[in-house]
Amino acid sequence: FQSRAAGRKLAQSPVFDAETTHPAVWLFRALAMWLSAIVEAMSQYADVMLIGYFASPAVAGEYFVAARIANIFLMVTTGLHTYSLSHSANLFFSNQIGKLQEILRSLAFVSLGFLLPSVTIIMIAGDLILTMFGARYAAVYPTLIVLTLASFARSLCGPAPGILLTTGHEQLYSWIVVLATAARMALTAILAAKYGALGAAVSWAIGNVPLAIGLAIVCRRVCGLDPSVAAVLWHPRVRAAS
Repeated sequence: FQSRAAGRKLAQSPVFDAETTHPAVWLFRALAMWLSAIVEAMSQYADVMLIGYFASPAVAGEYFVAARIANIFLMVTTGLHTYSLSHSANLFFSNQIGKLQEILRSLAFVSLGFLLPSVTIIMIAGDLILTMFGARYAAVYPTLIVLTLASFARSLCGPAPGILLTTGHEQLYSWIVVLATAARMALTAILAAKYGALGAAVSWAIGNVPLAIGLAIVCRRVCGLDPSVAAVLWHPRVRAAS
C-alpha cells in the first residue's frame, strides 16, 4: 500500500521522469538500502546473542544493561538527525549544499548541548544508575564507561549514514557497514569469550568509533558535507552536487 501510494504521488510530480523510475534501476538501489537496514537492525541484538553463546547468559545480561544506558546518546541524536534527513535529498540535488551544511552544523551544536551533560552524569553517577537494575550491576561500571564514551564519540560524527543513503551513495554505504559489522561480530566473539562484558564493550568501541569517523570523512569527500561536530568549530568548504 505504501509503495503504490508513493508511486502515484511520484507520477504526479512535475519533475517525474520515466527513465529515473525504471524498476530495475530502483530495485538495485533499494537492495543496497535494504541490506544496510537489515544489518543495522540485526547488529543491535547480535552482540548480546554472541556474548551469551561465547561467554554466558549472565555476562550477556550485564552487557545488555550497560548498552541500554549508553544508547541514550544514539536516541538523542537519532531524533535530531531525522530533521536533517527529511531535507537532505532535496537540498543536495538542488545544489543547496551550503544550506544543508548549515542545518547539519546547527544540529551538531544542539546535539552537543544534550550529549555533554549526559556523558558527565553517567561518568559521575553511572554506578548508581546501574544499581537500579540490581546491586550486582554496579560492578559493570567499567563496561558502561567504555560504551558511554564510544557512543558519545559515535554521536559526535553526525548523521553520515543517512546523508550517504539519501544522496545517491547507498551502495558505498552498504558495503562499508556490512564489512565493518562482520569484523565487529568476529571481534566481539573473541573478546567476549576472554574478557566478558568489558571485552564485548571494547569490541563495540573498536568497531563503531572508527566506522563513524570513517563515514563522516567519506561523507565529506563524496558529498562535500561535514555532518560531524567538527562543523561547529569551523565552516567546511562545500561544493555543488554533481
